[in-house]
Amino acid sequence: MFETLSLSGGYMRFGPPQISQLPVSIPNQETIRDISKSVHQLQKRLDEVGDMDKKALELDNKINETILRMYGIQEDEFTKIMNDNFLS
Repeated sequence: MFETLSLSGGYMRFGPPQISQLPVSIPNQETIRDISKSVHQLQKRLDEVGDMDKKALELDNKINETILRMYGIQEDEFTKIMNDNFLS
């Protein structure tokens, strides 16, 4: 998509024409409240226990699922994205 934007040193040049092509989902107010509430609960939980325990993982999964729905991403697509980019 952006092959011709390479700069020396491996950097890429991005400007308004490229950014306008990125898919951005604008959430409704209820979704914003849900994500915000879950993020605050997750932060509080991490402050309390200092690590990702079962409750923190549940909150993290709830945030991810809300974002998946926002972008219309299926569970199998999400798993592939996570495996390819974050878990390898």
